[in-house]
Amino acid sequence: MIYLRKRKPFRVAELWFHIPKGFSATEYASCIYQNMMQPIALQKGETLLGARESKTLVSDLTLSEEKLLVCCTSTIRNEIRRAKKDGASCAQYSGKFLFGIKGLFRQFDEAYAEMYRQKKMTAVSVRGYLRTLAAAGFLTMSISKIGNEVVAYHVYVTGDRIARLLYSVSIFRVCEENAMRNAVGRANRLLHYEDMLWFKKQGFITYDWGGYATDPALASINAFKAGFGGTLVSRYYAKVTSNMLVPVVYGIYKRTRGITG
Repeated sequence: MIYLRKRKPFRVAELWFHIPKGFSATEYASCIYQNMMQPIALQKGETLLGARESKTLVSDLTLSEEKLLVCCTSTIRNEIRRAKKDGASCAQYSGKFLFGIKGLFRQFDEAYAEMYRQKKMTAVSVRGYLRTLAAAGFLTMSISKIGNEVVAYHVYVTGDRIARLLYSVSIFRVCEENAMRNAVGRANRLLHYEDMLWFKKQGFITYDWGGYATDPALASINAFKAGFGGTLVSRYYAKVTSNMLVPVVYGIYKRTRGITG
């Protein structure tokens, strides 16, 4: 899957999962390869701006609904059942239809920024990026509610029958009561499971959990994802250019931002 990003004065292509047949990188100032199945092979005249390999967990959506549930740990299965008893409900919205859900991008962006503030980090906005993906038809967002209150958001980049988790935000960090915090956690687990079932019905074959961290401080997040089953695999990222000016501009950008590597 491919979509175009405008970074003045350059024309940038962002590709996810696979390289489309007949694609020519020389038509763009630079190409950003995201979550590729194989390492990127440079073509003649191309310069590598950066590359890395990462790990992620993937769930096989060709399995039956019952098998997907069995793949989860007993704790996750119990939490899913309890979330339903709590009255949690889930909904999924995809592609350009997202623009018909009033306030969804803004509400998610506010919740995402608040998550950063709760972690004592600088709040960031991803609203513009999500709107760009949605306009290209490559975005799915889902929500979980308890009553009329949205308590969890999931955001996915979708294409090539793959759904990859980009962002997950729960409002439990601002819950003062433990009972409510626990209910939100259960609603979030239910949302993951319901998302998998929804993607399966849409013909998707892979649910990508959006990365598997190497930082020991994030071990609890890895354990959360692993609780749903899934297989650990490698994915590859790269930034490539065939434009002689781009490496110079990119080098200046990295120095001014203090980026290494």
